Amino acid sequence: MITLYDYLPSQNAYKVRLLLNHLERPYVTKIVQIFAGEGRDLSFLLKNPTGAVPVLELEDGQVLAESNAILFYLAQGTAYLPSDAWSQAQVMRWMFFEEDFIQNGLASLRRSSRPALAPTLRLTPRHRRRWVSRQDNCAAISISAGGWDYPISAGCSLAQPLEAFVG
Repeated sequence: MITLYDYLPSQNAYKVRLLLNHLERPYVTKIVQIFAGEGRDLSFLLKNPTGAVPVLELEDGQVLAESNAILFYLAQGTAYLPSDAWSQAQVMRWMFFEEDFIQNGLASLRRSSRPALAPTLRLTPRHRRRWVSRQDNCAAISISAGGWDYPISAGCSLAQPLEAFVG
């Protein structure tokens, strides 16, 4: 059985857990307490020299780090990854876009929605716009994307709801 080295608050590990569950693929979870220093243990650094989660360890001992690489690996041969090169490239484009432009903003929104952290949160104007629009995920992503038209699902693109904020 595969093993997922995980830290529950990690949005990157969450993406992997989500796909594993959608695929109904059994796996074992090993929690790595990143902020307690477990990511710096030699045994974990041998799996991922960056000390970050998620890390996927296969049954044969091969180890794969980086959430999007893990998602790409797990999606092979499933409905989550098309078979033609152009469509695969579009999936990869979205994954890179999400990693570069969306992830940090959504992480700050998720963190700021936790009541214990809210009083200490210092929102920049950009994050404040995301906070105000968090009820509409497409709008929050549009602001993160600077209004670029990146389709995320049928009937919704990143630029679509931005008009409500700039119009």
